[in-house]
Amino acid sequence: MDSQNFSLLSVKTHMGSVRSMYHEQDIDVPRVILKKDTRQELRDAIPTKEDIRFALTLANPKYKAIIYLMTSSGMGMNEVISLSVGTS
Repeated sequence: MDSQNFSLLSVKTHMGSVRSMYHEQDIDVPRVILKKDTRQELRDAIPTKEDIRFALTLANPKYKAIIYLMTSSGMGMNEVISLSVGTS
């Protein structure tokens, strides 16, 4: 499955189904720990300056404000979503 570029979650789901089938037949299957280094995927998910500039050319004023807020403050999407207008 790894050579076919299935996600780690898909592989774990399929393997769990197979393990369940064997378990129902009282067949012992050794435990296999599937780990994938996601650090490279996280680095690839970070937009470059060119990506941000391109997004700004396509965005309407509302989304431009959000993009500028996130890039200038370092806020994540969840932090921006949880913002509210009002007095505390």
